[in-house]
This record gives sequence, structure tokens and C-alpha cells, in this order.
Amino acid sequence: METIHIVTAANNKYAEPLAVMLYSLLKNKKSAMRVNIYIIDSRLTFQNKRKITQAIRPYKSEVKFLKIDSSRYSQLKTSGHLTKETYYRFSIPDILDKTIHKALYLDCDMVVKGDVTDLWNHDLGSNIVGAVENPGLTHRFKDLSIPETSSYFNAGVLLINLKKWREQNISKHLLHYIKKNHSKIKLCSQDPLNALLHDKWLKIDPAWNYQVFRYSDLKIEPSIIHFTTYKKPWEGYKPYLFEEYFKYAEEAGLN
Repeated sequence: METIHIVTAANNKYAEPLAVMLYSLLKNKKSAMRVNIYIIDSRLTFQNKRKITQAIRPYKSEVKFLKIDSSRYSQLKTSGHLTKETYYRFSIPDILDKTIHKALYLDCDMVVKGDVTDLWNHDLGSNIVGAVENPGLTHRFKDLSIPETSSYFNAGVLLINLKKWREQNISKHLLHYIKKNHSKIKLCSQDPLNALLHDKWLKIDPAWNYQVFRYSDLKIEPSIIHFTTYKKPWEGYKPYLFEEYFKYAEEAGLN
């Protein structure tokens, strides 16, 4: 049976939200498919690693903490809650075994309500990634040379065609783009991903990346709730659906 490969990245500030995200994902998975979890470790303490593994222990998924050479990203632009870890997703095709041809990258600031198997089973075809549109960002098109007929995606949920990514050396091209267009980049890793992949991504239903500050006026049943911006529930803010975070945190024994 095929294995679902989940990749995420966290520093110590995001260890607990990551544990909540992974717990909710595993609890709500209905299929019998195995889930392997890869956490790009940004100096997580032993205590925080244990917190994460303890939260998801009942589901018996394999968890691997992976190190990367973060120096390649240390000089790149960051902004507020968007820290250097936002670039770590660029390393996924390099750090996973070359026999793995697909991976699902997820940000930490999420609650997974749907069966992730349904997201995993999307056929990417010749596309590099599958993603959900980030509405309201057409003003970025000119700076990023994105055609007006295209759309801009949110990089918090990325179903990645690792085979195509590696073949086209996307990681190298992303870093080259950032170097050449540093002054144009506003949204850190998300801008270069859209600039390079604007015609190479599969548009996925918004339910799979329900951005609480973008979609709250739409009648959508979220499969993944994404607490975008700096207004996180665990920081004392109360964005739309914030109660869902604390519900799963309590279930996972994190409160």
C-alpha cells in the first residue's frame, strides 16, 4: 500500500502548534494508508521533540527529525512571523530519499479536519505542485512577472511532485530568482514559488487550505484550517475558528 509522506518544519516557538497539526491530521485520517512524517528540525529542544512525538504516539506513525544546511537561507529576507524556516520547504526534494516521488508539505499553523488521503490522491500530472489559491494578491503579479491570466497560490499547503521538481532543478532556480529579484520579494518563500511555478501548479479546492482571513465569508466546510498572518490562537488572538485549535490541543494533551 502506498505511503503518505508529510513534511513540515518548525523551530521551538512552533513546536506545540506543530504537534496539534499532526495530531489532528492523524486523528482524522480514515484510510488505512501509512503516514510517514518528516520534520525539518530548526534546533528543536529534546523536550519539544518529545512533546510532538508524545502527542501523536497513539497513531504509530514514523517520525523523522531531519537536519538541513540552513546557511543557504540565512541571508534571505524574513518578515514578522515569516522566519527563515519558511524557506526550508525548498530543501524537501534534496532531503527525502530519491525513491520518494511525492510529498505533502504543511505549515505548522493549521488544523487538519479532513481525511488527508483525499488530498494526497490528487493527480498532479505534469505539474510541479498542487496548491490552493491565495485570493487578493493580484497586485503582486506585476512585480513577479506573473501573467494576468494566472492565479497566485498560498504556499502553506503544497502537494509536491518531487520527481518533476528534481528533474527541473527547481530549488536552484528559486534561490537564483531570489538573488536576482531581492527587492521585489515581499512574501518570502511564497513570492518566488509563484513567480517560477505560476504555470506549473494544479489548483486544489479551497477547503484544503482554508485561510481564515481570506475565506471566512465563503460557505466552505474546511478540510484544513490555516491560521494565516501573525494572529495565531496560541498567541492570544481569536481569529475565525480559533476554538478548533484548542479543541485538538486539549485532545492531544497539550493544554
